[in-house]
Amino acid sequence: MEGAVRWSKPLPPSQPSSKLRFETGVRLTAVEGHPVEESVYFDKTYKVLWSGVLESVLGGFRLLAQAKKSTNS
Repeated sequence: MEGAVRWSKPLPPSQPSSKLRFETGVRLTAVEGHPVEESVYFDKTYKVLWSGVLESVLGGFRLLAQAKKSTNS
């Protein structure tokens, strides 16, 4: 994935000796070399709007669910 940092802010330390942590917002611009806008589609099976970004982040969960389903059959 490619993107640009849009904002970033420090978070309070979780412990007195902990390292600096930040919360950061990123605008994703490309997935697997293709613009994000071109990766958006309607998934007819699940009836949801989906994208290459979601597939990259959440696609592994779908594969795990399919594997679990086939093991239980």
